[in-house]
Amino acid sequence: MTHQEAIQDDATRRLLELIPLAAASQESNLPILGYLQAAFESLGWEAHRHPLRDDGPPRANLIVANHPSPRVLFVAHTDTVPPGESLLWTRTGGLPRQPMIQDGHVWGLGASDNLGSVALLLAMARKTDLPRGVAIAFTADEETGAMGAEQLARDGTIPESIRLAIVTEPTDNRVVRGEKGYVPFDLVAHDAIDTDRPGSVPTEAVKALLVRGQESHSARPREGRNALFDTAWLDEADAVGDDVVLALECAGVRNKVPAHVLIRHAPRSAVQAGGTHDAIRLPEILRFLRRFDALSQDLAATSDDRFLPPEVTLNVGAVKRYGRALTLACDLRIVPGFDSAGFLDRLQAEARKALGHVEVRFPYRPLPPVWQELDPGLLDAIGDQLDAHGKSAYTEAAVLATLGVSSVVAGPGNLRVHRQDESIAIAALAEGARLYSKLATYGASLE
Repeated sequence: MTHQEAIQDDATRRLLELIPLAAASQESNLPILGYLQAAFESLGWEAHRHPLRDDGPPRANLIVANHPSPRVLFVAHTDTVPPGESLLWTRTGGLPRQPMIQDGHVWGLGASDNLGSVALLLAMARKTDLPRGVAIAFTADEETGAMGAEQLARDGTIPESIRLAIVTEPTDNRVVRGEKGYVPFDLVAHDAIDTDRPGSVPTEAVKALLVRGQESHSARPREGRNALFDTAWLDEADAVGDDVVLALECAGVRNKVPAHVLIRHAPRSAVQAGGTHDAIRLPEILRFLRRFDALSQDLAATSDDRFLPPEVTLNVGAVKRYGRALTLACDLRIVPGFDSAGFLDRLQAEARKALGHVEVRFPYRPLPPVWQELDPGLLDAIGDQLDAHGKSAYTEAAVLATLGVSSVVAGPGNLRVHRQDESIAIAALAEGARLYSKLATYGASLE
């Protein structure tokens, strides 16, 4: 067995152990951090935890280093997106966090984004395949706006000696030097639900309309089919608007194209005397969603060929109820020069025409688009593995850019992520080890 094959084999074993330990953003990542900290400390690496300071479950960043003044920093996030509908995970028998090896791939939630890179870095450290002068930041909550990396940047925890950062997102083992910006926002429709209407609706009178779409990453929405937009254009959904609409359910997440929408409704004739009921203003919501979809199509006219897909994209990934309000969880993926503030003003105006009192809220700070010119020495080191395009999705490189840290994005995973049946090719791990070795060796040599 060659050295690279040994790393590939060890990385595969580590990945099978990491997938069950990982958790979605906003859930505790301490189980996977405990595994990683123990593993790296056993190899003689220094390890320091940095707990996240918020009211959520206990989460932390972990920085490990094999030198007191590292020159190169790998940044690898430990969280995943939520699994979505478990039954759609056919390769793992409906159990997204129970990994399987089939057809030369490891299948499971996070296999490609981003646990394959985490496992590979551990295997390379175990096989002493990383030079002296390397640090690794294992971060929390990357999938919800790079919140873990943001805290590291705010606190000045990233070593000042770092000269090159490698963000280990899936890139098919290409080196990426840019990415679109990310603008997460909520549209809060405060009067979308009429509450305490007189009369009650018997359970046996309630019907359900289920509309199925196809999940994809919200940065590449045209790879999927948004169930909310499909619902908006559906004649059956328009007809349901004549009924009492009791619920509009789309339990997705902001950075996924949602896979299904469920509308619960009943004929108005079924309302009985006594009690009260709520009614969703479905016709107005559908009218706005049609306009939202049209605006998302219009954004194709604003593009930058350095990225793939080149156009600005807009997604709504979930609908949540809070009292009389419905909140649409949305995001924009923007290119340099795009006026996101102006666009959101326009979108809010359209929403108010349909839904009345609507406001735009930002759950966390937007991330800017990034495009970096790389040092000739780095270009020589990576050879033909430079990707011609920037990433359509944001990464923690956007946070590092605000610190003036030169950074690239590279990893062995593929782009079929944020959807069911995620996987990583086992052979890609060996190729990833060769790429990470080149990058680490170059970075560690910098003064």
